[in-house]
Amino acid sequence: MEKILLVVPAVLGAVAVAAAAASGTVPVTAVVPGVVVLAVFAGGMYVVARRRGAEETNVEAGVTDAAGVGAATDGGEEAAGAGGPAPLVRRADEVAYEDVDAADGMRKGVLVGEADGAPNLAIRRFVLGPGATVPRHTNEIEHEQYVLEGEYTVGIGKEEYEVSAGDSLLIPAGTVHWYRNDGPGQGSFICAVPTGDDRIELVE
Repeated sequence: MEKILLVVPAVLGAVAVAAAAASGTVPVTAVVPGVVVLAVFAGGMYVVARRRGAEETNVEAGVTDAAGVGAATDGGEEAAGAGGPAPLVRRADEVAYEDVDAADGMRKGVLVGEADGAPNLAIRRFVLGPGATVPRHTNEIEHEQYVLEGEYTVGIGKEEYEVSAGDSLLIPAGTVHWYRNDGPGQGSFICAVPTGDDRIELVE
């Protein structure tokens, strides 16, 4: 399919697009303020990017059909077919939990991860039973955590923090951290990490 790239100032772009639309060669989808980059196809027009100063922002808007109506993809089979991950909905009862070997009283379930086709992030849920302890350790990758339930202690570096439902944590890569649940109830948290290999080292 033939493609022509047009890079025009907004005012001239509006005139050019209007003229093209009037001639029937290009249906109009949108006019973007600033400098506009348009890709014109035989079947319609694609808004590729706009530039504001030195910053370029991707604003792909979709190819129009013959009537000038935007034809957006549904992101399902087409995204997967293009090499991207397929959408996923995992039900709670589909997540398998296992004991964390180095810890006492902690279980882990991978909610979404690399095995599911997630290219960048993995989301895991950890459960700390009453009296659970996790020894001091480091990870090669950063951790972002959100406390779902309960109250427990988290050590990060030289500090200890009492956390409860609704609290959020950032544990940078290589930072010593540990957990302790002194209460009678269960604690749990969501942990998001980059996909890929991680190395855990226990700290005496």
